[in-house]
Amino acid sequence: MLKTYEKQNLCRNGVRMTTNQNRAHCCTIMGKKSKASSGRKRKAGHLGFQAGEIAFIEDEMAALAAEYGLEVDVDVASHVQQRKQSKKTRRRQLPGAKSSQATSNQHSGNSNASTVKLLDTKPKQSDPEDLEDAHKLVLKRLAVVLPDTCALRGCGVPGCSCVNGSRSLGIQERDDGDKTKRDPLENAQCQKCQHGALQHAVVLREDADPAAALPSGGQRLLQTLFQTIRLGRIGASIFKSRVWTKSAFERLEAVLAHLKKQFAAGGTQNGQKSSDELRQEMQLLTDLQTQLRNAQQAVGKASRDELPISLACVCDQMYFQTYYAALVLYGRACGAVPSPETYLKELERFTPESTLQLETFLNRELSGSGRLIKSLALPIVSSSSQDEIARERQRALQQEDQNPLLSIYHARLREGVRLFYEEGVGMDGEMDAVLNAPKSEPVASKKAKNNKKKHYRRERKDTARDTEVSLKEMPSYPLLAQWRNNCRDWCCHLYAYATPTEEALDVMAQYAPIVEVGAGTGYWSSLLQRAGVDVVAYDKAPPSADGKEGNAYHGHVPPFCSVGRGGPEVLGQEDMAKRSLFLCYPPPGDAMAVRSIQLFQGDVVLHVGEWQGDTGDNRFESELQRRFILEQEIALPNWGNSAYGLTVWRRKATDVEPVAWHAMSCFHCDKTLADGADEGEPLRRCVVCKTNVYCSATCAQRDVVEHAAEHAARLVFLEEPTSDMAYERIFENEAYYRELKEPDLDDSVVAVKSNWNALTKADAAEDDSEANGDESDEDDADEEDLPEKTTEKAAFAFNFGA
Repeated sequence: MLKTYEKQNLCRNGVRMTTNQNRAHCCTIMGKKSKASSGRKRKAGHLGFQAGEIAFIEDEMAALAAEYGLEVDVDVASHVQQRKQSKKTRRRQLPGAKSSQATSNQHSGNSNASTVKLLDTKPKQSDPEDLEDAHKLVLKRLAVVLPDTCALRGCGVPGCSCVNGSRSLGIQERDDGDKTKRDPLENAQCQKCQHGALQHAVVLREDADPAAALPSGGQRLLQTLFQTIRLGRIGASIFKSRVWTKSAFERLEAVLAHLKKQFAAGGTQNGQKSSDELRQEMQLLTDLQTQLRNAQQAVGKASRDELPISLACVCDQMYFQTYYAALVLYGRACGAVPSPETYLKELERFTPESTLQLETFLNRELSGSGRLIKSLALPIVSSSSQDEIARERQRALQQEDQNPLLSIYHARLREGVRLFYEEGVGMDGEMDAVLNAPKSEPVASKKAKNNKKKHYRRERKDTARDTEVSLKEMPSYPLLAQWRNNCRDWCCHLYAYATPTEEALDVMAQYAPIVEVGAGTGYWSSLLQRAGVDVVAYDKAPPSADGKEGNAYHGHVPPFCSVGRGGPEVLGQEDMAKRSLFLCYPPPGDAMAVRSIQLFQGDVVLHVGEWQGDTGDNRFESELQRRFILEQEIALPNWGNSAYGLTVWRRKATDVEPVAWHAMSCFHCDKTLADGADEGEPLRRCVVCKTNVYCSATCAQRDVVEHAAEHAARLVFLEEPTSDMAYERIFENEAYYRELKEPDLDDSVVAVKSNWNALTKADAAEDDSEANGDESDEDDADEEDLPEKTTEKAAFAFNFGA
């Protein structure tokens, strides 16, 4: 029974409800009570509910209590918490877990896996000393969260007529045994109605300037949109306040309606808007209206656990669209919309326990997998000295400022643990259902066929493109796929397709001077230049906010360093002979990568990408291994749907010995791809993570804990097989493991066009011809549809069809 029902004298039909009556009433609301039983009374304790139904009712009671700021019965709260914990510890309680853990630690040399202690770089919040101080603290936090023209007013709890809102706020008293860290706004309550601040609606202030509340354009419009979107994001995914989320979407809808009315009337602020501003604002209006409809659909369809994640994805999508418009129109110096790393860092100010939650996750799910934890490049405490910890924290903050993409990755990792792992989302067999679903009836929805012309990253079949290129999305259920693609795709467009680390940059610096081909925004090159490394960057279509031609992958995003115009043909210049070649995420199915290898005159190739995956093709991989040998391999932090790494290759010579290639060898017994082929047992790679490779079901079974850790880092939780026979079936199943192919190492010459300029012109001509036709490639039906090249400066819209 809800305690606050007694405190606030909330009754049903004038009679105070007992615990069983409350449960029966909740069951009636949820549609669980049958018509036959609704007409007669049932004795207490004989409701006839099964355990699953009682669990559902208790979960709904807890969710409703959280929505309206009420307290739930101690027993109910305990049961709900126990179910959440049982989901997270389910895999560790399986019979084979302990033996597999011991085997894994013995193989990796980690007999005593050390506990990971993360550095918390977020500023600590101090508790208020008195009521006056508490009121000031709450108002200060509200000033950060609410839009400039808004304030708290009417209470959203049913039956409450309070309209005081932020006029009288304080901090509610907490139980002595409650040690959970919460933001002050979660503990704030109205002194008049005693309901939480999160239950009061956000409305326009009475003294708000109408022009500021409904701006017509410019940076003020972008700032208003951002502040409203941020309010919805915080209310939906952090505080989980139904009232705040509804208020934010209503305010956003009002601003968009005003903007639409202005465009419909032909208004342009008396001609003060440029054509670029008009195009970007019209494109932004269309995009945000689409996302608002997506939010409404999510509210109607998503479950209570999934709704915060779905709305977080929608709000993030709206934020990135707004940020891109501000970036193109006003540059990086524009303060109307903060950068993504600042945006995510501000969100984390309201989740004080996120670092501790990630630390618990690492020590429970990734325990013993030191290689994987190291690849995440997280700031870890390595000393017990407080002075040294302070210096480490300072270095971590400096690294976050210098490498914003890594900062975004870490913030997203922490939030993924908070939204998925802590809430038990994805632990009820969702991924197992995807992998076991018949191919003709996939669980995840496919995108509709698009007759628009495709960019060469998802290349059509023509001439030299008939080589085997397998570009398939890593399997995931729809909610996880939405979470993965939402942030990662935009980070690829705004920064780079792979996330650099300090270790990777230090390794690359050893092979200076460097030339990068296909640099895009030049993000990696800019970090190397900042470290004093001699590096020059080239791209056949450098992105620029000022130029008419937009880059196919980055639109009009301003580059991070000087990027020259040019493709692989620049490698034939005499001054490039002594430089190392850097290829970061070369496009799949395209001749750029293999052409670069053929024209390269130097000795060292630095490659960042996947193998037999979403970068390059088999021609590039075969040509690279024919001419070069592997010298070094560095693991990089991967998004949930990527599996890239840094490899260093040196031109073949008699005195150079290759090193073991971990990514293309059995993860348990280190058997190589060639050894497996000689023995007639080809290596197979996991489809779910596209990382772990095994030569047999036995090795896969012995490495089960390490493999589960790789999955957990991607928020994937699978049922562990219970027998050797089950492991055999899974290992031979193409839905779980796919055979790796041997490279073609013969000395035959790969036929490609010798003139890169002619190749790009031919591609452009073919793109133009396909734009007028209805031709579409069947192989691209399940793949991400990336945007086409633009020939004039227009509102560049990324297409996230995957």
